[in-house]
Amino acid sequence: MSAPTQQPANEVDFPPHARVPVCAPVSRPPRGRGRTPKDLFLDLLDANITDAAIHFIIDGEDVVAGNAALDGPDSVVLAIHRNHFFARVLGEGNLGLGEAFMDGDVTVERGEMWQFLTTLLRGKIDR
Repeated sequence: MSAPTQQPANEVDFPPHARVPVCAPVSRPPRGRGRTPKDLFLDLLDANITDAAIHFIIDGEDVVAGNAALDGPDSVVLAIHRNHFFARVLGEGNLGLGEAFMDGDVTVERGEMWQFLTTLLRGKIDR
């Protein structure tokens, strides 16, 4: 009978639910050179949202994230009122998104918040 094989001391075998998923590559060039929280947030959506477009109004500018080819009258439109929204969501995740919404950093201009959240969950953006 052979002895069970052991992993080296510096390696840990994580359970499948604890492994970090590999994100799909960004389908278009990364936004901006400054790599601001806004750029990182939009790049994250571009890389993970493939079945919908999310339309944002940021500083009066229209920005589409996710699959821009699917942008249309049914797309959710969010208005970002304070750029702190992006850092808050990146730093605090779901809690930061909820608090930013309650504080008025973001409002839904078209559609409903549940549609935006459903799109994020389908893209597994929370993992």
